[in-house]
Amino acid sequence: MVLGTVIGGTFVSHNAQKESEGKQATLQQLSDQQVALNAENNEIKAKLQTFKEDGDSFKQEQTLLKQAVTKSEKANAQLKQQKKQLDAEVANLKKQLKQQQDNEQQLQDNNQELQTSLDKKNAILAQSKEYFQDQLKLQQEVHELHVQREKLIVTFNDLAKECQVFTEGKSWDAKSDSCERKQKASDRLKAIDKSINVKQAQLDSADSAVK
Repeated sequence: MVLGTVIGGTFVSHNAQKESEGKQATLQQLSDQQVALNAENNEIKAKLQTFKEDGDSFKQEQTLLKQAVTKSEKANAQLKQQKKQLDAEVANLKKQLKQQQDNEQQLQDNNQELQTSLDKKNAILAQSKEYFQDQLKLQQEVHELHVQREKLIVTFNDLAKECQVFTEGKSWDAKSDSCERKQKASDRLKAIDKSINVKQAQLDSADSAVK
């Protein structure tokens, strides 16, 4: 009875020990697995941190890139606006230049027209001056011829009387050449009258042309 109890107790103790050793082995295995898992977990965390840092860096670079793109687009928009403004200014300058050229051409045309008109007026003035000078000269010549005629008529009348006295023999004071001189005076009067008529006709013709 006692022996059986000892044997039974020994058997139970042996089984308990084996079970304990098995559990310890399992526990060690679990512990090793936990260590391995912890290590793997730490590695994963490290990779996640790296990914996070890389992601933050990427986001930062992306933000900087977006800012650069925004700045570039803004600068491009400003350049387009400046170009548009410059194009408008260039177009305006071209328009002003065209207007200035047109004005200069118009001024040249006006000057040419004025010069032509002035040349015509100067020509007319010169012709008028020449005409009046010729008219004045003719008038003076006609006047001088009339003066000569009046004087010659007096001389002719005196010579005519003297010739008549000489021809009739009424006076010894009468000169023998009085009749010849009277004829010369008569011829001279005819020449003066002819010259007066010619010059007066020229005056009348010039007056008619002017009217």
